[in-house]
Amino acid sequence: MNEEFFFSEEISLEETPFLDLEKNLESNETLNLTRNYKGLRNLMLEVEWFENRARNSKKTTDEDFDLDLSCFLLKCHVNKKGEKIYYIDQKSRQVVYNHQDFRKQAGIEHQGDKRTGKKNIDDDDEIEKIHISFKKLDPKIDKLLLFLTIFKAYERKQTFALMEKSVIRLKDLDTNETLCSFELKREFDIYTGLIFGELVRNKEDDSWEFKRLGEGMPIGEDLNTYFKQYHKHPHAVQEILNS
Repeated sequence: MNEEFFFSEEISLEETPFLDLEKNLESNETLNLTRNYKGLRNLMLEVEWFENRARNSKKTTDEDFDLDLSCFLLKCHVNKKGEKIYYIDQKSRQVVYNHQDFRKQAGIEHQGDKRTGKKNIDDDDEIEKIHISFKKLDPKIDKLLLFLTIFKAYERKQTFALMEKSVIRLKDLDTNETLCSFELKREFDIYTGLIFGELVRNKEDDSWEFKRLGEGMPIGEDLNTYFKQYHKHPHAVQEILNS
């Protein structure tokens, strides 16, 4: 692997807070969106970012720093041991990201690729977003796995170290109220993407919870790495259902 891809600044994981979250959730703590925000029907995920021009003064490419939001729609099976197995059925290919063939699934729609991530005074057209309508989601979907990745990170030799600031927000789509937001800290400098959270359905009352995650993607990994992990062929799905 090319050593020039790494950054020389030493990063202290112990001295850096994990995420700066408005609701002050601890790592892996959950926030029940349906119960805490009565009447919440439609959710919006958005990401805003600012490139650190000083740290990126020696650019290896003329391309801007481009962050992408993505989502995996996972089904769940509880096996005989009581273990939950999450997977993507091959027949459905339930993935949402900015490619035109994958921008929309039942209840979820990516609002298009944005290249700069900057919020303008007059509008926020450059803020990348995903809209989620809970009532329109396939009832067989039990979890939405949420990703933030750098477009062509390896090719452009980019990591989150080149970011001045990156903020992810969950909003009520109908009222534009921010439900929670968090900013990436320096501990993610060595990564090219991360799983920042998941939305999990509670089947007992059909409520939805947001769980805060922070699983960084090492250099060389991308969405395809995780897609292969969750994507199951028909015979594999049958094995899961029989387990």
